[in-house]
Amino acid sequence: MRVSQDHLIASLGFPRTGIMRKIQRRQNLSVAQAERVIGLAKLIGQIEIMVATPEVSDFNAAQWLGDWLCHPLPALGNHQPEEYVDTLTGQEILSSLLSQMQSGAYA
Repeated sequence: MRVSQDHLIASLGFPRTGIMRKIQRRQNLSVAQAERVIGLAKLIGQIEIMVATPEVSDFNAAQWLGDWLCHPLPALGNHQPEEYVDTLTGQEILSSLLSQMQSGAYA
């Protein structure tokens, strides 16, 4: 995604020390934490589907999402999309926004 590990951890609303401890101990994420990570992966998958054409073979959906998350959007009241990835509801809002972008609907 071309964002730092610390930035991603913070965006997902994870306590840094707790997550780092889980990584070191090879412990599983909590269900809520895993849902947020899966939700982020779903957004990447949604973008991959949106641009899946033979003409676009070198597009990096994860990198695009990482960039997109950091820019304020008028559709979000000039908030950055990354402010929404720490909850499932926020991720659903971002998914809807991506769908609107794909269809050309004003968001």
